[in-house]
Amino acid sequence: MDISKALTFFLKDDRWLVKLLVGTIILFFSFLIIPSFFFIGYMVELVRNVMDDVDYPLPEWDNWGQLFKEGFALFLVGLVYTIPVWLLMCCSLLLFIPGAALEGELSNAFVGMGIVAIMALTCLMTLFLAAYALISPALTIQYTREEEIAACFRLNEIAAITRNHIGDVLLSLVVIFGLSMVLSLVFIVPILGWFVAFGASVYLSFVMSHLYGQIGAKIEGNARDSGITGV
Repeated sequence: MDISKALTFFLKDDRWLVKLLVGTIILFFSFLIIPSFFFIGYMVELVRNVMDDVDYPLPEWDNWGQLFKEGFALFLVGLVYTIPVWLLMCCSLLLFIPGAALEGELSNAFVGMGIVAIMALTCLMTLFLAAYALISPALTIQYTREEEIAACFRLNEIAAITRNHIGDVLLSLVVIFGLSMVLSLVFIVPILGWFVAFGASVYLSFVMSHLYGQIGAKIEGNARDSGITGV
């Protein structure tokens, strides 16, 4: 894994600032949901360019239909895989309904049980999200390679990618987490820091996608060397 290249590759692109600004604007409006599909699709294109060893892998913000299609597809994949998290969140909220409907000591008892249950569910959600983080690179790479949602649910292939490249996956996660901690410092600056934070998030996505692309390039290299198309 070339960490330094992942951190600085975009600077070699003459239009990196424009691309970063467009990504920042799109990410700023991602609360409207639809813009987030374009953003995710752009990162898929970046992963693909790195896998294909493109000299300047940072894509142009064009071909919006393709960006939307790929972003929406990968969004659906993530939504399906995280269904257990949403269910656990709903269960944790439902636990407080009896406490709110009752009064006195019985109400306090239900609230107390709800708090304990939420703590337990939070631990389960944390473990699940940690597991999901481990397979996230494989999901992105698998979709980028196959360009179909069904490929992301071939669990044996997802497991094989994660298992065979676990060192690179863990290194990527450590780099992303460490960089996110450093970039979070921009929130200290009022107003300006909040705006810059969106740009920092786009940069973090650039780095993450490049790292995923490097893992994907290794997989593609192995597949070409062995003369097969599988993992």
